[in-house]
Amino acid sequence: MGKNNIPVIIILIVVLGLGVGIYLWYTNLEKPKHNWYETYKNDRKEPYDTYVIAEMLEKYFPEKKFNVIRKPLHESLPRNTGNNYVFIGSGMFLDSLSELKLLDYVHRGNNAFIAVPNIPYTIEDTLNLSTCEYYYPTYSNSDSVARLNFYQEDFKTNQPYEFFYRNLNDTLYYNWTYIIDTCINPQAKPQFYANISDTLPNYMSVSFGKGYFYIHTTPLAFTNVQLLNKRSVEYAEKVFSFLPKGDIYWDEFSKIPVEYKSEDNNEGGELRWEKSPLYFILSQPALKTAWYLILALVLLFILFRAKRRQRAIPVLIPNTNTSLEFAETIGRIYYLQNDHKKLASQKMKLFLEGIRNRYNIATNTIDDAFMLKLAQKSQVPQKEIERLFENYKVIENQKSINEESLIIFNQSIDNFYTKAK
Repeated sequence: MGKNNIPVIIILIVVLGLGVGIYLWYTNLEKPKHNWYETYKNDRKEPYDTYVIAEMLEKYFPEKKFNVIRKPLHESLPRNTGNNYVFIGSGMFLDSLSELKLLDYVHRGNNAFIAVPNIPYTIEDTLNLSTCEYYYPTYSNSDSVARLNFYQEDFKTNQPYEFFYRNLNDTLYYNWTYIIDTCINPQAKPQFYANISDTLPNYMSVSFGKGYFYIHTTPLAFTNVQLLNKRSVEYAEKVFSFLPKGDIYWDEFSKIPVEYKSEDNNEGGELRWEKSPLYFILSQPALKTAWYLILALVLLFILFRAKRRQRAIPVLIPNTNTSLEFAETIGRIYYLQNDHKKLASQKMKLFLEGIRNRYNIATNTIDDAFMLKLAQKSQVPQKEIERLFENYKVIENQKSINEESLIIFNQSIDNFYTKAK
């Protein structure tokens, strides 16, 4: 590097340092006092955490115990009966052992209160709740206010309980979820307790073995910011009054996917990065400034000193033949069940659930608008997506299908995941 380049580097360092300083000053100028994300943590007092409702439930049955679960359910749920499991969150993340444990827990004579926008697939499938093939048994309406009430005359009020979604000082539109009662299997004998807008149910119970699942699709109603209102507290008390008296097991562990949890099981439910050194550095203004300056200097070093001696050799990912592996699995399942159409139906349900979770796209209506939106977000050609759903329509219209048709359908789903961004 020549001497003539030294002044240029100094000027760049000064300009970059000033830029980082101005950026940090500007970002901290109107730093919000609260975290407005929906985290539903029971030990935090942010707007969309659940500190208040957890405190209420701890005193709800004074002579009963209130237990906080911070480990997987198969390690935490008791073997005795007459207890209440409570989960409130934006999504429920259980491994296979915990799913079996929860189902067994209710079947033996306990109760599970689950407040999530969408009914967990394992519960919906095991209880055979849905009768709609393409439609998930929940849907949502976007509105700035949710008006909740009860069906029972003893609980119903002339003035509905109003809930708003706020961020800072603004009231925003929110997707309020309800249960599509026409998609709920009447053989499951559901009991509907509460609703949105008078006619759309959002709270029901379904018996399973000797116990009950209590499903509520409006978890936002139980967050701290909502329970500042006395009428919202009254609503929450009425909702939980349907639970029988018993010990409460509050689940914190299942609110975050396993891959994002802390390695320490005692801190289950905590994001791994929340305990990292970088989290501490970025939380301190001085260390945060130093960190960004170091990154800027490293970037300058790379720009002026690093030399690439040869072109990067691209790493070619070998093609994987999943069809053979899948065919072997199909052979084993065929031996046990001999029902390929049912397997294709379950495969499509899992595929649609993956689309909802990954791309935040509603799958209630499969039309041209849906295909276009999915193609834009996944960057998979729209024609291939249309071909996938056409294949499933052919399967759906047949009484039974052979093994070859099932393998072709599975390959179309595999090709989607391979190309999806």
